[in-house]
Amino acid sequence: MEPWRVARARTDRGETVIVKWMGPRADGRHAEAWRLWTEVAALRFLAEDLRVDLAPRVLAADISAGRVILQDLAPRVALDGLLRGDGIAAHAVRLEAFARARGELGALTAGQAGLYYRRRASLGQVDPVGCG
Repeated sequence: MEPWRVARARTDRGETVIVKWMGPRADGRHAEAWRLWTEVAALRFLAEDLRVDLAPRVLAADISAGRVILQDLAPRVALDGLLRGDGIAAHAVRLEAFARARGELGALTAGQAGLYYRRRASLGQVDPVGCG
C-alpha cells in the first residue's frame, strides 16, 4: 500500500518481525512523515497506554529514518479474502470475532483522545482535524 514498503524479516534469534518503511509514491512525491508518526503513536497508545493486545506491538522505530519494526502476527489470513473466497456463512465465527474486536477497540478508546494526542504530539506536529 503506497507509500509503505513492508517486509517480513528474521531476527538473529530466529523470530520473524514485520519491517515497514516509507518510500516515494508512484508519482515521485516523498511520503508524508506524519503517516509513520501516526501509526507508531496509535500502536503504542493501544499496547502501552490502554494495554490492548489486538494490534501488533511496536518493537522498534526510527522516526527520523522512517522505519518501524512490528510484532509479526502471522500466521493469520486476512478476513476479507476469506469472505470473498468462501462467503459470509463459511466464516461467521471469524466475522463475529472481528466485530467483537472492533467493538472492544471502540469501547476502550472512547474518551481517550487526549491521551492519544499527547503521545502523538511527542513524535511530531499533530493536526487532529486532518489526517495527521
